Amino acid sequence: MSLKKRARALKFLNLLPHHTVSEIAKILNKPVSTIQKHDNALKRLLGLLGQDLRQDAFTALALWDSGREQIKSTNSSTDHKMVSDLVAMRWAMDVKTKELEQEELFNTQLGLIAQEVASQIKLDVNKIEALVRSDFKTPIDDVSQALDDLINSLGDLSPDGIDALDNLTECVIALEELTTRL
Repeated sequence: MSLKKRARALKFLNLLPHHTVSEIAKILNKPVSTIQKHDNALKRLLGLLGQDLRQDAFTALALWDSGREQIKSTNSSTDHKMVSDLVAMRWAMDVKTKELEQEELFNTQLGLIAQEVASQIKLDVNKIEALVRSDFKTPIDDVSQALDDLINSLGDLSPDGIDALDNLTECVIALEELTTRL
């Protein structure tokens, strides 16, 4: 069995979820009948054509694996060409399974790394928030106390002076509330 047939079987498996047999034939520049052989081999191995043909396919593969050149099947539809297609498809399915396992392992590792990074970011954010709280709280408390002292030391103010102090007081209160939320 040729490497080309194995490679074509693997390409077929990769294209199958998104394309029909005729579309795959066009993409691979092969006759539809050639691609239908891959489709038939896959369906036999998966039991989609019935359990008898599936069992026959696995029996033929077992005979192939044992080194017998002449495959004598209980079902006359499994000739040496079909066995070659079955061997190629089994190889392609094994490769695809290994690729999916490696992808799953990679995604698992990537997920663990992402969790670690997220945890570190959360710790860093908590540290930053604590620093901001401590760095801003004291100066804002000082501004608040200075404003209270200023208001107490002032006598009668004009309406504009009172409005300015009210605005300043509201700003200080807003800053105090902001630091308590951090």
